[in-house]
Amino acid sequence: MKIEDKFYTSLDVVDKKNVPNEWWLERFRNWRLEELKNSDWTQLPDAPGDATSWAIYRQELRDLPAVSNFANAELPTRPE
Repeated sequence: MKIEDKFYTSLDVVDKKNVPNEWWLERFRNWRLEELKNSDWTQLPDAPGDATSWAIYRQELRDLPAVSNFANAELPTRPE
C-alpha cells in the first residue's frame, strides 16, 4: 500500500486535492510513531517471534521520510 493511499482513503471529503500536504504528512508521522512504539517490545532479548524481521520493519519505517517521491512510497509490511 502506498502512503498516499493509506492516509487519503480514510478522508470523508469529496475533493482530496484540497487537503494540505501538511495534514496528511502529520497523520503519517503519528501513525509511524505509533507503529514504532507498539513494536518496541519486539526488540527485547526475550521477545517471542522473529526479532530480525521486526528490526528490519522498524528500520524501514524510520527510513521512509528520506524516500524520494515520499507520497508514492510503499509502506513496509508489518511482520506477523
